[in-house]
Amino acid sequence: MSLILSIVIPVYNTENFLSECLESLRGLSSFRDKAEVIVVDDASPGDPERITRNYESILNLKYFRHQTNSSVFQARKTGIEHAGGLYVLSLDSDDYLISMDWAELLKRLEERDLDILQYAIAREKKRAL
Repeated sequence: MSLILSIVIPVYNTENFLSECLESLRGLSSFRDKAEVIVVDDASPGDPERITRNYESILNLKYFRHQTNSSVFQARKTGIEHAGGLYVLSLDSDDYLISMDWAELLKRLEERDLDILQYAIAREKKRAL
């Protein structure tokens, strides 16, 4: 079975959010043969590689690092160039996915010849402390 979905996550100076982003993909652990997560470190001053490595046993992960900061566009482009999935989902490292039915999503992508798949976006309101 070939990969169906590649999730590309560009990272620059967002290490404080990266764990939550990757944690939101935990549901993909049952679908390592169908989905991959590609983290592209755009020469971030922090240590996104250490955070990413914490998820290697859970997710089908690839990690790439730019030597110099290029741009979020170039980081996404690097991820897409290394993507093995039929479909690509771009996810910002300071965002996360909630309530994803990965089995249903992968089934729809696998069964249909789609050019694009659109789904709802929810915004979380930050509470004041």
